[in-house]
Order: sequence, then C-alpha cells, then structure tokens
Amino acid sequence: MKLRLLTFLTLITMSSIHAQIEDDNNRNAAPAGGINQFSAHYLAIEFTKAQREQLEGKEIELHFLIAEDGKAVLTETNGVTDPAIIDSLTSRTLSLDPFLPQIRDGEPVESLYFLRMSYPSYNSTNQYQGLTYFPLFRKSKYDDFEYIIESGRRIDVLFSAVANNFLGSASEYLSTGAGVKIDVNYNGANKIIYGFNTSIYSNRRKLLLPIESNREQFSNIPTLVTGLVIGRWFDRFSLQAELNLMVQNITDRIDNNDRDWIQLNGWSPGLVINYPIQIGKLDPEYYYLSPSLIQHNLNLHFGLRYLDSSLSELSSLMMEIGVGYRLSVKGVDDFQLKNETH
Repeated sequence: MKLRLLTFLTLITMSSIHAQIEDDNNRNAAPAGGINQFSAHYLAIEFTKAQREQLEGKEIELHFLIAEDGKAVLTETNGVTDPAIIDSLTSRTLSLDPFLPQIRDGEPVESLYFLRMSYPSYNSTNQYQGLTYFPLFRKSKYDDFEYIIESGRRIDVLFSAVANNFLGSASEYLSTGAGVKIDVNYNGANKIIYGFNTSIYSNRRKLLLPIESNREQFSNIPTLVTGLVIGRWFDRFSLQAELNLMVQNITDRIDNNDRDWIQLNGWSPGLVINYPIQIGKLDPEYYYLSPSLIQHNLNLHFGLRYLDSSLSELSSLMMEIGVGYRLSVKGVDDFQLKNETH
C-alpha cells in the first residue's frame, strides 16, 4: 500500500493575547530558527503506521510555557489522547533549541506559545514522502527494507582508464596507447541515456607525420575527444553512441601568438558498450527530497570509434577497452520497511 503520510501542516501560532509589538524593548516569544524549522522538528517524529492513522484528518494544539531563558516546556496537548503520541511530542520538545523569550520593557519574561497543527489525509508523492520519511529512509540500511521499487531513472558518473589502438593508416604512425575517459549520463524510466563524455589518449609516434613544418613533432601524440552521448540500457549493460569533436596536438606551441604550431581538428563518432559490476550493497539516500539508491560499480567497457582528422593519414578507426569506477544514483518509486506497511 502506498505510503500515506502526514503531509502538510496548517500552522497557526499565537504567543500572546495582546497585540503584536515588535521593537527593541517589547517582543513576543518566537522560535529561534523560525516557524518552519520549529514545525519541521515535530514533523520528523517517526510515528508508527497506527499512530499516523490516528492523526490523519485531526487538528492538535500544543501549549508551551517559555521561560525567561527561552527554554520551552510542553504543558498541554489538545486533540490527541494516545499516551504514546503525547509522549513522543513531549520527548521531542526536550531537544528543541531555546526560544527567543518574550521581552517586556526590555526585560525577558515568562510567556505562553501555541502551535496548532492539522494532519490531513493524502496519498503522498515522493516529494511529500521526503518531508516525513527523510530521516527514516536515510538512516535505514538496504537490508532493513521489505522491498524497494526502483523508478528506472538514474544518474551515472564514470571514470575509466583506457587502452587504445588505431586500425588502418593511423596504425602506421601511432602505436598502442593509454588514456582516461569520463562520462556523465542521465536516463529516465524509458532507459534512454543522454549525457556527455570526454576522453584523452596518448599514443607513441612511430614515424614522422607527413606535415609541412620544421617543428619537432611530439614523441607521444595527445588526442582529445569530447561531445554528446545517446544510448540505452539493456538489462545489465548499456549501449551508447557518441558524437564528438576531436583535437590532436602534433607540435609544441611556443606562446599565444605562435601561428606555426600544428594542431589537427576533426570529429569522431563512436559506439561504446558498458558492463557495470556492482560493488557492495545499495545505499539508501535522499536527493532533493526524493528517495534514491547509491550504487558503486566496477565498470568494463569496449569502444570502437572513427577519427576523422584534418590529416588524412590519421583518419582511421580506433579500438579501446577500459576499466573504471561508476557511481550510480537510482531513483525510487516506492519502498516498505520491514515490519511496517504503507
């Protein structure tokens, strides 16, 4: 059953029967952190399902006695009779931050403060689930849940070490090399992947490249490809197409005004298969008031891309293999803790 929560608080605060007077010498008692923080302190109480059902649709009123030093004491609770609920409210009051005490003629005085709360009954959305179940979900371990239903939405950040090798004409000039690859991807419930990627490679030069320059050529040719990703998840692996811009530096650049240095440009379409292997257990967490699962993975990938360089001799297919770390943040549609139904 979907989680039904104490979703929205209708808060009416009254701190005195007198008119509001707010100046340096006269003010009414007030929560030091404001009414929102004050109400959230009680909203975070982890009531049982049975207790939540008692509170749904009811309005309760809390009466506080505020001492001269700002300490609050819950003196009366109207609208609820369950001793366990009253005990939870009383215990929660003990951890309140001190109030700003009432000031009269420049001196702190003892006063009363009232908080009226209404607990309507609504079927929750994930956003409102976050308001009440934030501490409960976040403190729980994965094994504490009866079930967790993933939404299919996820964000992936991937860092990989790669080895690359050119095929065709480029292999006559460049040997097998190595580099790094970074991907940042998002996919919705439809499993379609969108994102961007950046890869940097370094390949030892075998022969002098046929360029019209007397400059000394790098012994190791750096290659940068960066661009967009679109793909799809297929159960345990993903297939992604990449459309990248490409840059290769052939000679050194002396300064910003150097017009004779050689840099090759082009574009590079590619196809990459990723296979993540989960490390450890999923970790429940909250992001932007939405329940999420953090997954750590060892990622294996194989890629084949074409480098269309401005130097025809380096326009060629390139094969790469890589191993790296993938951090995945997965969305959650619904969950149930053990020994609790919602």
